[in-house]
Amino acid sequence: GATAISRNKFYDVILYWLKCLTDITRILQGCEWDVRFEDVDLIWEEENGWRLPTDEEMKKRKQR
Repeated sequence: GATAISRNKFYDVILYWLKCLTDITRILQGCEWDVRFEDVDLIWEEENGWRLPTDEEMKKRKQR
């Protein structure tokens, strides 16, 4: 699915959706996930859940 994000609450909304996706991923174990924000693949970390890639990770992905 997709959702629109208000520009004036962008950061708060992103954090909210990352937490929601993390909660859903932990509940629906054994599923395969392909999660993106715009054209950016999000990163899954077992301990912390879904997150955006760092600038350094983005640069490495673009070099591939």
